[in-house]
Amino acid sequence: MTLWQSALAALVGGGLVQLLIVISTRRKVRAEATDIISQAAERIVQRLEIEVTELRSQLKSLGAHVESQTMRIREQNREIQDLRQEIHVLRAEVRRLGGNPDDLFIETTQPALHRKGV
Repeated sequence: MTLWQSALAALVGGGLVQLLIVISTRRKVRAEATDIISQAAERIVQRLEIEVTELRSQLKSLGAHVESQTMRIREQNREIQDLRQEIHVLRAEVRRLGGNPDDLFIETTQPALHRKGV
């Protein structure tokens, strides 16, 4: 083997080894990058799961509060209707007794209702 052949064999062999090292290093870097991305995605998913659980809890609580307020409003509306009916009955009673219900002075904490003749 001549000197040139030995040098060429060393260059080709060394180059091949270097090429294999580069390919191996790239694969290792890709695998590490994939691992880092997977870990980051896992942490994001965990955080989102916690947030979703908290939001579901808040939503459930708000739903219960809305239902409670809806029931309260319905009860108040029924009471208002009952009071309006009672007012009509009392006005009819005043008329039956010969009076004019519009001439009566009624103190109220809600003057707007009195002015409307409710």
